[in-house]
Amino acid sequence: VWTGVITTAINRCIETTALGRVGSSDASVIISTETIWAAFFSSVLLHDEFGLNDYAGGALIVLACAALSLKPSDLQFALTDANDAVE
Repeated sequence: VWTGVITTAINRCIETTALGRVGSSDASVIISTETIWAAFFSSVLLHDEFGLNDYAGGALIVLACAALSLKPSDLQFALTDANDAVE
């Protein structure tokens, strides 16, 4: 009963309500970090240990979230500065 009602049904209702109030790109970034939060809390509460693959996967998720939150104009500015430095 605890797993079905509290951790699934109530959590899903709260999550759906909260994500309905933010934009779709923000919601995708929030949902993408769910595995990182799960790993963090398992490390803190259950003393889980992680290997190199875990850290690499977490870094890829963070980089993907950062890329999603950037605007195309931000990327163009960064690429323009890099090209100017090379020349």
